Amino acid sequence: MNKELMISFLCFALITFIILSGENAQADERIHARGTYGNYSAFGVTDNFPVVVYTASWCDACKELTAFLQQESVTFKTIDIGEDPAAAKLLKAKNLRSLPVLIIKNTLLQGYSKATVSNQLKLLKTKH
Repeated sequence: MNKELMISFLCFALITFIILSGENAQADERIHARGTYGNYSAFGVTDNFPVVVYTASWCDACKELTAFLQQESVTFKTIDIGEDPAAAKLLKAKNLRSLPVLIIKNTLLQGYSKATVSNQLKLLKTKH
């Protein structure tokens, strides 16, 4: 490949990356992974605490999520992986590498999206 063609390709790739990054940064959606369904009792979910949030002190999205849950008067349990090595180990073992990790009854969400969390909370309320 000649040098000019390679430089053109790299510029195109960089511009594409910048454009796509800008679109994602402007969106409210910040779900890094997927919503998965299952039994999450190993993560601390109980009938008394159907909402569990795994956080870290340095995680801004975690702070936004917990503030939103408080604003919505949701009772939830917070587990800080910086203070709980076993919790950090559990997330790592389950290949959950982005925070926050939010579990609402039988649904696990990784990352934070106000709209997605709001919808999941509505589903939780309709099931009770």
